[in-house]
Amino acid sequence: MKVNVLRPDLNKVTAETLAVGVFQGDFEKSVLFKKVDDLTEGSVARFFSKNPKFGKIFDSAVFHIAPKKHKCLEKVVFIGLGKKDKFDTYRLRQVAGAIGKHHTKNMKSAAIYLEGGTYEAGTIVVGFSSGIFDPGHHKTNDNGQSQKSKVESLEILTGGELKKAEEEAKRGLEIAEVIHKVREVVNLPANIVTPQYMVKWAKQIAADNKLKIEIFSEKQVNEMGMGIMASVARGSEEDLYFVIMKYLHPQAKKTLALVGKGITFDSGGISLNTCDSMEWMKMDMSWAASVFG
Repeated sequence: MKVNVLRPDLNKVTAETLAVGVFQGDFEKSVLFKKVDDLTEGSVARFFSKNPKFGKIFDSAVFHIAPKKHKCLEKVVFIGLGKKDKFDTYRLRQVAGAIGKHHTKNMKSAAIYLEGGTYEAGTIVVGFSSGIFDPGHHKTNDNGQSQKSKVESLEILTGGELKKAEEEAKRGLEIAEVIHKVREVVNLPANIVTPQYMVKWAKQIAADNKLKIEIFSEKQVNEMGMGIMASVARGSEEDLYFVIMKYLHPQAKKTLALVGKGITFDSGGISLNTCDSMEWMKMDMSWAASVFG
């Protein structure tokens, strides 16, 4: 997905969908309120006049735009941000995620403008990306083609410092891409994500990021006296691996260790969980996946 940062100028928007965040009771203060109202020939103003309490967190109102009014925009979504004094980074990410999840169906591009100050563009990107994430590895349409989300670009409209917002958006996109990769692996079934698969994935990550990696076999794990860890794998036909990845910065003054459990299917949990929790047993390797990511 490509991310661009723009001024809140509708003439420069090339997205198919525009989401505009409004605080409860402050919708008329939005920079884009009058401009969007003009595109809808007064429909926006009429809606808000009849719904003065609009703006609760996740409230949404969709307005379709005629082709003669804008060459790219097909619809504008006003989405509630809740009370201004309660809005924070956590809610910002939630709202961005809701926009991605509920308002980008059959769309390849989207734009977001959130009123009320200069917020972290990176948080918007991470939230939106989480919203459009689709784990449908094996879902296909009637033609046998993947049905996964097709959003290709996101435009963030801001009245703040463009350069800073661009830097934040770039970092947010990097974080979002890593989160996506981890979630992709976590959602795959256990007959695909075996310990050997995890090791191969770790090797690729280490190679791509120039990390030092050490891989210990089941025999080596036993020789090191890690009996408790080795005993977990005794009931499996798959081999056990112990992986250490290191990022060594020349100016580092502290050492930080992240430890993640990588059981690719928690067969022991079968006797402890009800049948409606069985599918979650494949996600017991999510800790290791997060550390690798």
